[in-house]
Amino acid sequence: MKTRNQIGVYVPISEVFPGVQSDISTFRSLLSDLSRTDTLFWCARLNLVVSSNASIANLEAQQFGLNQFFTSSEIQAINNFARSHGSSNTIKVFFRGQILELFRWVALLCIDHPGDGTTYEDPQIRRKFAQVALIASDVWANRIFKNKFSLDGGIEVARKRALGPNRKSVEAITAAPELTQSLGRGWALFNNYLPKYYQSFDADFFSVTGISVEQYFVAFAAMVTSFMNPRKNTGIFTIRNLQEHSLYGDVFSRYLELESQYPDELKQALWSGIGHGVNQYEDAPIAYYRPLRDRPILRTEDGRGIIFDPIFYSEKASIGPLFHILKSSKCRPDDVFKAFGQAFEDYVLDILGRMFASSGILANRFSRNIRALDSAGGSIQIDGMLNDALEVVLFEVKSGLIPENAVLCDDYETLLQSMRNKYSVTSNSKGRSKLKGVGQLARSAKSLATKKKTMGSDLNIDI
Repeated sequence: MKTRNQIGVYVPISEVFPGVQSDISTFRSLLSDLSRTDTLFWCARLNLVVSSNASIANLEAQQFGLNQFFTSSEIQAINNFARSHGSSNTIKVFFRGQILELFRWVALLCIDHPGDGTTYEDPQIRRKFAQVALIASDVWANRIFKNKFSLDGGIEVARKRALGPNRKSVEAITAAPELTQSLGRGWALFNNYLPKYYQSFDADFFSVTGISVEQYFVAFAAMVTSFMNPRKNTGIFTIRNLQEHSLYGDVFSRYLELESQYPDELKQALWSGIGHGVNQYEDAPIAYYRPLRDRPILRTEDGRGIIFDPIFYSEKASIGPLFHILKSSKCRPDDVFKAFGQAFEDYVLDILGRMFASSGILANRFSRNIRALDSAGGSIQIDGMLNDALEVVLFEVKSGLIPENAVLCDDYETLLQSMRNKYSVTSNSKGRSKLKGVGQLARSAKSLATKKKTMGSDLNIDI
């Protein structure tokens, strides 16, 4: 399958609607004419297309949105912009970062209008949505980039300052992983691996959620296979049909209680009661999308449902059950994350073991959990090692996550320190250092370079 081009240029509103400004008063006025729930559904539908991994090329995905919302003369203006900025294959009229931005502002500034459910049958409403979407691109870009690509302070400072914006811009146009693979990975982690280190996981999960781990993944699989292929459907489903399923109706009901939210709940979660007191874009709180991650399904009072974002939904398969467990008053978060880290390490090392399996003729190429001595004679452990005769490759497996509030922090050192804490080296209050990830690899490489022997009885490395 051809890899999707991950470089894009978004279209500013001035290129298509020269008389329309991107200031907040214009944005607010346009949004007030749009019905909230209909608009949220259209955002989700667009996101399913532009973020999907259903072999939809960028041009085809963009054409879907263009045909829905733009006139022929406006499409011609977009084509002219594309010709002067590379090609149509790199132009992003609609993209994930923009749509996530739209979710925030639609939840805050829109209300449901009479006839919600059919309001987008009006061509003028669709045209206003086109303008709103292009303004959202500018809002997203100003929030992400600001002046962080300036050379103030020199090139080294500029590179560090660009780390957060670069990370967020990649997120903004990344396609979702293959969701059936996410399903398989999640099922393996929570059914085969985690119970080895957290023996009461199944029982604790049921006590919190009211459904078993298996039922959780059955519901996830049904959603993925039935409603998340934009080549086959719109992504919209009827909740009542799921609840009345002859075998899994009760499971779907409970699953949707756990994973879905109504528009009012979304507004409260994203804006924390700020209300309409946002007079400038800068008045908005930092955009954390945890509410969309926690409950990635939108539902309505009239029984419609749709998934906000394929990537956030994919994450639910990989780590969703873990965070449901954390809601239990009985669980100890440190113990839960430690167990998950051990399970994830086993999962990854098993994959590597299958990739570099012994042929039965040659010596075993891949070894795991190797005990060794560092340069000072202390004991260390190497998660995995590939011995490729002329080269040795070392592996350290980590499941740590970078906090969202560190990525776009005004002080780039916050992000750098967070990365060091998770993947390099940390120091406690007594000044003692603890190596992680890259630090462990460096120590292991130094141990091998100084010809220290491993402590295992069946393996001996001497370089």
